[in-house]
Amino acid sequence: MEGGVQESRAHVADPEGSPVDPVEVTVDGQPVELKPSSFDVESPLEPVPVSRLAEFQVSDTYPLSGTGLAPGLYRTEFNYRKSPQSKDALVLVRADQAFLLVGVAKRSTFLDLSVAYDFFDAEAEADDADELDFSMI
Repeated sequence: MEGGVQESRAHVADPEGSPVDPVEVTVDGQPVELKPSSFDVESPLEPVPVSRLAEFQVSDTYPLSGTGLAPGLYRTEFNYRKSPQSKDALVLVRADQAFLLVGVAKRSTFLDLSVAYDFFDAEAEADDADELDFSMI
């Protein structure tokens, strides 16, 4: 895999089948350090506006309990297991429950809050209206 993450394992194993040499992870041919799993370390939370949800593409959702956080939206990073790169994550806290949303932050350019579609314009359709004959189907 060119330009991507590659793992190389030693071909030597102990009697139980475990690798003797540590696993080396490389990115573009250079060794990189693995970041720990989010289950093993605490991750800092940064409050962000709720509008950030519109720019976030969610891939995984985890329910949380007992967060002790005020309702709102918080940004953090998440690693399910050790890996060289963390994923973006948001913690959505409501009065009665909380969720960890894992995914990718996407920037979108919004031009306006409403979009006009000529397709749904009744006056434009009235001018070019052809009768449909459903018996032809």
